[in-house]
Amino acid sequence: MGVYTPGDPTILISKSGATAELVRLIPVLREFQSPLIGVLGNIRSPLAEQVDVVLDATVSQEADPLGIAPTSSATLAMALGDALASALMLARGFGKEDFARFHPAGQLGRNLLLKVADVMHPMEAVAKVTQQASLREVVILLSEFPMGGACVVDEAGNLEGFITDGDIRRALKLHEDIRGLKASDLMTPNPTCTFPGVTIDEAVRQMEDRPSQIYVLPVVETNSKKCLGLLRLHDVYQPQLL
Repeated sequence: MGVYTPGDPTILISKSGATAELVRLIPVLREFQSPLIGVLGNIRSPLAEQVDVVLDATVSQEADPLGIAPTSSATLAMALGDALASALMLARGFGKEDFARFHPAGQLGRNLLLKVADVMHPMEAVAKVTQQASLREVVILLSEFPMGGACVVDEAGNLEGFITDGDIRRALKLHEDIRGLKASDLMTPNPTCTFPGVTIDEAVRQMEDRPSQIYVLPVVETNSKKCLGLLRLHDVYQPQLL
């Protein structure tokens, strides 16, 4: 009761509608001018007579073999609680930013608060080649920097394309003689990119909300093609970030 302030609403959940502890609690809650909502399995009960709003949680029978354990009734009570919370979110205009602020340590909150810049791998840890690099050079660099892809950049470091393991496999399938293949033959030009200021939630949607999902994104400067690093889907769910 120490966390109560006057006017705080209270939800009372009872299958019988006559739970003694809750009945005794009502006068105390009234002193706090607390609006009372009853999620009750019996709408003709002592609690139903004393609360301000009754949500009918009556069930015809319980799901357990004996028909006495609160199984169906517990599920219905939880569903009514979820519906009440969802309706309150709509009424208050409670958005993703609010959710993140109140749940910063959870994965959902973290995805909404963390930026790509907080998780990405810098260029020093990423394979980068020019368009003229040979297939052999690309494979060696991908082995040295196993991030799932190589950035194809110009002399100024601007992103010109991206090469994944899948691009190399497709090239091997298409070309019988691979000795003359260059990075320009392998790369995807104008690849999907993200920016350092984008939230992790937005970046994950960039990877997944598309016909064919991808697992790594080049990160470029917001107002240019300057390549800054890579973001992997794997990095978003690292244990140290949970």
